Amino acid sequence: MKIKFKTALLITLIPFATLSQQSIPLKNIDVKVNEHEYLSFQNFSNDIIEIDVYGQNITLKKNSGAYVECDGNDQLELKFSGLSHNYFEVPCKSIVTILESFSLTSQEQ
Repeated sequence: MKIKFKTALLITLIPFATLSQQSIPLKNIDVKVNEHEYLSFQNFSNDIIEIDVYGQNITLKKNSGAYVECDGNDQLELKFSGLSHNYFEVPCKSIVTILESFSLTSQEQ
């Protein structure tokens, strides 16, 4: 029974791990789900990042952060300015961390 349970659990979790990796088309961005009623951002890169979340423009300078209320949304679409493939969805109750190694210019290669 234990083996079946572990196998079932593993099979159940594999699609979620794959989905989370496929849903972030930009390099050096980390998304972690949490229990807060908002989506938060942290920018540790050297770039100034501009993100549109359903018409709400967010500008993140180096070492800054911001948050957006969920307002009943389970997922939010993030549109990054200045990139050709510039959008993806994340769970609203999550933290989007733009890592120090992120660069807008390296995303276009």
